[in-house]
Parts: sequence; structure tokens; C-alpha cells
Amino acid sequence: MVRDRLSVAAYQAPALKYEFPLGDPSRSYAIAKRAIDVLVAAAGLLLMLPLLVVISLAVLTDGRPIFFRQIRLGEQGRPFTLTKFRTMRAGANPYARKPGVRDERVTAVGKVLRRTGLDEIPQLWNVLKGEMSLVGPRPEMPFIADSYDWVARLRLHAPPGITGLWQLSPVRLQPIHDHVEYDLFFLAHRSLLFDLWIIVRTPLVLFFGRHIVLDRGLVERWGHKYRIERPAHRVVLDLSQPVATLADVAGPA
Repeated sequence: MVRDRLSVAAYQAPALKYEFPLGDPSRSYAIAKRAIDVLVAAAGLLLMLPLLVVISLAVLTDGRPIFFRQIRLGEQGRPFTLTKFRTMRAGANPYARKPGVRDERVTAVGKVLRRTGLDEIPQLWNVLKGEMSLVGPRPEMPFIADSYDWVARLRLHAPPGITGLWQLSPVRLQPIHDHVEYDLFFLAHRSLLFDLWIIVRTPLVLFFGRHIVLDRGLVERWGHKYRIERPAHRVVLDLSQPVATLADVAGPA
């Protein structure tokens, strides 16, 4: 029975594995999430208008343009134009490898913006347009997503987010597809309370480095708080290590 299948969410000793279904969220969650996205994005852009002006003037000290635009993939792989404050020198290849901590392409102002996450503020416009959400998987560039296997492509089954579980993890500097377990866990357990918790934790990561680790503690806190409609896949996390890893992803349960 479906009811029994959806109840599979417990540690399986002695292997320490955590199993959960992956599918569509409840309709009420999707509607409420979109309403919150619109309200917060509109209020945020309005209230932070003075800050946007100050940052724009700071970016202009290194020349134009003020904004960095790049094609990313949204829900179901639909392309959209992501907007951020420019943090690299004018003329830098927008699709080159991600800059490192001491990358010479990053401007002095850009280093501050990237460290504090202020370069992401213009993405509130993407949220307002419905291309992104406040919380969700990080949007990927099309040419990278082209190399995804079918497991990594499961990340595209939700609106991408400004912040999210992977974005706040200690593995965020590594390629997204190397640690899809963070996004799969979020997609299966998403709720308005989980979204709010991630939003509250975001400044703690940005300013104090208190990363969110997908481990037994996180599973115990959020592992049983999901509501899935039409389960499509079964995901198993291996919890035998300090950080959970993807043990198995199967087709329809």
C-alpha cells in the first residue's frame, strides 16, 4: 500500500541507512511557498532599495556593468537569466570556472559582496518573476547540467533557490553534482517550517561559518516531517560516516 511505502523513514541498523521517497510536494505547500516568495521578494527589494543603490555605486568604482547576468536552468530545466551584482572584473568570461578565494578576477568590492552574500540580492527579482524561490536547489548552468546523470537531474524537479541546504553546507565549494544528497533530502522533506529554518540559518553560515551538515542530527530533526504526493523515487542515505552520502537511488517505489 502507498501508505505503508510512505512511512519508510527510519534508521536501518546495523547499516545506518535512512530511506525516503522522492516525489511531488503537497499542493498547499507549493501555493503557500509561492505566496511567501512574492511577499518577501517585493518587500525585500523595496526595503533594501537604499542598500542596492550603495552597492551599485560601489560596483561602479571598477567600471560597468553593475549587474552580472547568466543563463541558468530553473524548474524542469527551463532556462532563465539569473541576475547578481558583478563581483568579477569587467570582461571576465561569465561561464568560466567558479572563482576561488584568491582569484584575481574578483574585484575588491566583489570579495566583500561574495563573502557576505550581498551579491545575491538582485535575485529577489528572479524570485518575484517566478523563476526562482527563496529556498531551493542552486540553479546550474546549462552546459554543466547537460552532463548530469538521471540522479543529478532530479534536482531540477523544483524551483531553484537563493539559499538552500546545499548552499549552506561545507561542500558548497565543490561541484553541485558531487553532493546531490543535500538537494534530494531537501526536496523530499520540504515544508514551510523547513524553509524558514534554512532562511534563519543563512546569516549564521555567511557571517559565522556555522554550516549545515547532512548527518544523523539533521535527519533526526527533519527526517519525518515530509508529505509526498505521487512518490517517484526511493532514496537511501548512508549515515555510517559523519556526513551522509548517497547510497542508492532507485526508480518508482
